[in-house]
Amino acid sequence: MHVVFVLANCNTAPYFNWFAEESSLRKDIEFSFVAMTPEFPKMIEDVARFGCKGYWVKYDYLKRRSNIIKATWNLYKLFKKLKPTVVHTHLFDDSLAALFAARLANVKVRAITKGDTSYHYLYTPKWVIFDKFNNRNATNVIAPSTESLNFILEIEKCKKKKVTLIHHGIPANNFINKTQIEIDEFKSNLGIKNKFVVGSVSRFIKWKNQIDILKAIISVKKEIPEIFLLLIGMGDYKTEIDAFIKDNDLVSNVKIIEKVDYDKMPLIFSCFDVFLHAAYMEPFGFVIAEAMMAGIPVVSTPTGAAKDAIMHLENGYLAEYNSPESLANGLKYFFINRQSKPFLKARQTALSLYDFKMMYNNYEKLYLKAIDEKVTKNY
Repeated sequence: MHVVFVLANCNTAPYFNWFAEESSLRKDIEFSFVAMTPEFPKMIEDVARFGCKGYWVKYDYLKRRSNIIKATWNLYKLFKKLKPTVVHTHLFDDSLAALFAARLANVKVRAITKGDTSYHYLYTPKWVIFDKFNNRNATNVIAPSTESLNFILEIEKCKKKKVTLIHHGIPANNFINKTQIEIDEFKSNLGIKNKFVVGSVSRFIKWKNQIDILKAIISVKKEIPEIFLLLIGMGDYKTEIDAFIKDNDLVSNVKIIEKVDYDKMPLIFSCFDVFLHAAYMEPFGFVIAEAMMAGIPVVSTPTGAAKDAIMHLENGYLAEYNSPESLANGLKYFFINRQSKPFLKARQTALSLYDFKMMYNNYEKLYLKAIDEKVTKNY
């Protein structure tokens, strides 16, 4: 079985490396990887280390209208050459081009993991028609969370028989806690030793609601004077975030780190006393699963991975949507209970739901079932 993964607008993707490495160990699936980027992507070199082939299709999302047509044609030619069993896409741009190209190239199994469910519906409704177009071109639609699955069925009106719930997964060993010596040294370098460190990791875009996180910090900083927020991320919303920090006298309580190598993230997670997530209708939220797997208490809105995994006050704290006060209550709860380690259950839950090997196995089962259904239908 030959599976081609396609991803747009990413120079490198640890997620793809995990599949490349696992396939090199198992030999049950041949994976190839396609990157749709303006410049030659590092991703191709990354997957080559595990014996997988990578292909570059030039694509600039800033010129979407013209580039998407060229990318579709080039993907069609590539699929005709490779003759894959499965083409699997992950985000909107790669799905728009690759699923249609795969259909034209007569690829029998065309899967899409809906990694950006609800974005167009909430913020750019004119593009929703193309989300539905992607669903029609796919033979299999994968929802990474229950919230995403319900949206695909109820809002996008996708055929139920097409849709499967498969949670995203991460390699468990990546998020084993670091030693206290490593953590203390890292905190000292950041100037946050002896602080109550709240962490948030996400792109700086409106639907991640970083302003609500900052409002929660304002709400509790008198009660918890040692509170300190580490905001990890970058994006167009940073200008508004910077202005809010300055205007509300939060400069001494917040540090923004725009870019972190992925291999440093487990150490950063280990520095957090609480992980705070305020997104609205998150399709999944890898960072929620990562924080839980690292054994960090999570305060999150009831979305994506959090909604599927967190049992309120048992292995985390579910806050209300669009409520800085509710987020603040979660912070105060874990500050008061920070010695009781109630979040050890969170790690167990994350391992049971979000382990990468489980995800890999579920994808393989989906492919085999889809192939069998195609063979039976043709017979």
